[in-house]
Amino acid sequence: MIATGVLIVTACAGVDSGGSAGSMIAPRRNPVTTHEGLTTTLAGHPSVADGIENPMPLGGAMLVGGWNVVVVGRTESSMSDKSVLVAVRIRATYGGSPERGSFFRDVSFGATGAGGSQYGLERDCADGIESESGVIAREVVEGNLCFVADGEIDDLILVVDARGAPRPHRVFLATE
Repeated sequence: MIATGVLIVTACAGVDSGGSAGSMIAPRRNPVTTHEGLTTTLAGHPSVADGIENPMPLGGAMLVGGWNVVVVGRTESSMSDKSVLVAVRIRATYGGSPERGSFFRDVSFGATGAGGSQYGLERDCADGIESESGVIAREVVEGNLCFVADGEIDDLILVVDARGAPRPHRVFLATE
């Protein structure tokens, strides 16, 4: 006995309110637009985590570079030269694609302040993240990312970039 099947593919033409057939209507996408420096959706609502004007709120997670990154909190401490060390506590869960990941090889970090000041990641950080060895899916790394500023930092935003992504992928996370 031979079983056969038939696959029927139909195309639907658009129909206007009068009932007449029209041309095919392509589905609309909801692209991100920029207006006066603000990142918004087509509906005019801010796109969360797509810019410094609307970072993901503290405790909210964003997927970047295969990692689900959450800012847990931040602390500041004065240093002897009147600069300030800011420790941003994060928790990141690896998504598992590819099979093994390494936190600092998959993502990079920076920070920006309210006035547009940029801060680079300090490698020497108490309770920092140790992730040079590969991790597997659903494995969690947690620790501090440290930044040094000349004075107090208001509205510090963590900037997270995916390394090696085919398209640039950057998200912005609030630290308080």
